[in-house]
Amino acid sequence: PDFSARDACEQVDRARTPSPPPRLVPHPQLDTMARGLSREQSKEKNLKKQGGNKGNTEGLTPQARAERDAAAMAAKKAAKDAQKAELAASSAEGAAAVAEMEKRKAAQRQAKNDRKLDNFNPQLAKAAKNAGKK
Repeated sequence: PDFSARDACEQVDRARTPSPPPRLVPHPQLDTMARGLSREQSKEKNLKKQGGNKGNTEGLTPQARAERDAAAMAAKKAAKDAQKAELAASSAEGAAAVAEMEKRKAAQRQAKNDRKLDNFNPQLAKAAKNAGKK
């Protein structure tokens, strides 16, 4: 019908010619480059760091803080000692439990001192350990 060789050539030419490149539309999230993103993250991190002093938030001097902590520890120790005395006075079993607790604590303190010596001079600790085996 109305189809000619010329139309066929035009169709072949259209197939051979590359399509025009897509039109680039800026993406909202891709507007900033990676460097800019890392820069923003660094800013946020530094602002968070500068946010506040996490240490001395009470505004106390070191001496005042030391006195406050010492008083708290003394109160805690007094409460623990009162609890031990009450347990010891309650019965013979309570007194035995307190004695067992004290014995266990003394063994823990001794083991801690031994570890301190081992860490201070490992060769001396090894020699003492080997001498104890003989």
